[in-house]
Amino acid sequence: MNITWNVINRLVRLSGLVAASVYAQVALAEDVPESRPAPLHLAAFGDSMTRAFNANGPIDHPWNSWSTGNSDEAGLFRRGQVKSHAEFLGEASGRDVIVHNAARTGATTTDLDRQIESVAKVKITYATMLIGANDLCVAPEQTSLESTFTPDSYQARVEAALTKLISRNPRIKILLVGIPDMPRLQRLGHDTSCQKRWDAFGFCKNLLRADATQEQLELFTAQWRTANEQLAAIAARHPEHVLFNGSASEYPFEREHISSVDCFHPNIIGQNLISEQTWVNGWWEN
Repeated sequence: MNITWNVINRLVRLSGLVAASVYAQVALAEDVPESRPAPLHLAAFGDSMTRAFNANGPIDHPWNSWSTGNSDEAGLFRRGQVKSHAEFLGEASGRDVIVHNAARTGATTTDLDRQIESVAKVKITYATMLIGANDLCVAPEQTSLESTFTPDSYQARVEAALTKLISRNPRIKILLVGIPDMPRLQRLGHDTSCQKRWDAFGFCKNLLRADATQEQLELFTAQWRTANEQLAAIAARHPEHVLFNGSASEYPFEREHISSVDCFHPNIIGQNLISEQTWVNGWWEN
């Protein structure tokens, strides 16, 4: 009998240990959070507008970029005031978004290949591209008001850049943003304090120089329209991957949207405006 009870006691203890072990495994499984989906990668290509140059004081402010910025003013490294495409994409997808702002202040389309190569090791999910203002403008060191813009070269460089992005990720979505209404900028700021800033900085002399003739202004306007038409045509040739958004080029912005530093670049309000307008008419909000 003693042996029998000993055996029974051991079996009871063993069954208790097994039950406890099973319970612990179940509890552990319940405590482990579901694995988060892989983050999305957003890359921004372009020039000073995408770098948020002079948006809130001098120099680049990429945390206030319409494409890659953030609207969280708290914290040392998250001090942005712009709800960008990165935040909209995160909300729409429910996933984390890692941003890569490859744009460069002063860039023309000749810089696009370098920008794309700078993120060659990343599988880009979504890309934005806003470039062409500097292609339309005469370089600051030039004294002539003759435009150096060549439509064919502009179109070829943009399309080559987009083709490279598509080849690296056949599922990529790219938003190609129209060049904002620069002739409107000239009309808003001419004969105001902005003219002094434009003369001091040497911005876009073939448009913003005080003694630019009406003929030269009309030529610039025609080239600006041509550039945006070319962007739309490029997008039409790649409908599965590229969407042209002309909101930024059509919106009648005002002085309140322009940097007080240089009267040329979008300020915080302007960056938010570009973000909102181009997202609503973009890939996921139509």
